[in-house]
Amino acid sequence: MDQVITVENCKKLAKKLGYKIFEDTVNIWGIRTPKGAGFNDFLLIWGSLNGMYREVFGTCTTEPSAGYVETLMASGKSNKNGIFVLKTGQYINCWKKGLHKGKYPALVQAPTAKFVGYRKKTDEPENYYSGKLWYDVEGLNFHSTKPDYERDNIGGFSEGCIVQHNFDNFKDITIPFIYNFPELYSFTLVDLQALIDL
Repeated sequence: MDQVITVENCKKLAKKLGYKIFEDTVNIWGIRTPKGAGFNDFLLIWGSLNGMYREVFGTCTTEPSAGYVETLMASGKSNKNGIFVLKTGQYINCWKKGLHKGKYPALVQAPTAKFVGYRKKTDEPENYYSGKLWYDVEGLNFHSTKPDYERDNIGGFSEGCIVQHNFDNFKDITIPFIYNFPELYSFTLVDLQALIDL
C-alpha cells in the first residue's frame, strides 16, 4: 500500500477526476477498500503550514460496520430511511471544528456541507453502494473510537461517519495537525482501485 496510497498518486487522481488539491490549507483524503467488517480503509492527510510540510497516515472506516446496519436500525434511534453510506467524491467545506457528541475535539458537519450517499437498512453487501441517492444526512463527522479500543469491530462507532481507528493517534496527531489550519475543511473520498489503476 505504501507505493499506492501516496500524495503524488492522490494528486494524479485529483487531476484525472477534476478534484481540487489545496495548497493553502490541509488536504484530507479517505481511501475506501472493498467492503469489509473492520477498519480496513485509509486516511492520508497532508499540507504545509508556515513553510513546514507534513503528512499523516492512518486506518479508518468510511462506512458503517458490515453486519451491524440491521442492529442500528433496530435500535430505533437511526434515520428511518436507513444508515447513511457516503458516496465517493469531493466534499468542499463540509467540516468545521467541534466536539464529537460533546466529548472530544473532532471535525463536525458544517452548514455548508453537501454530502451525497446511499441509505441502507440491511447488511446485504449488494445493497451497500446502489439505489437512490440521499442528500439529507446530519451529523456526518470525522471522529474516532474511544481510548484503548483495539478491536477491529466497527460496531456502533459509525452510522456513516469517517472514523479513525486509533483514538490516541486521532487525539494527539491527526486533530492537532488539522486544527492548525483555518476552517472550513474539505474531504475527498476515493476507491483504492482508482489509485491502483493510475
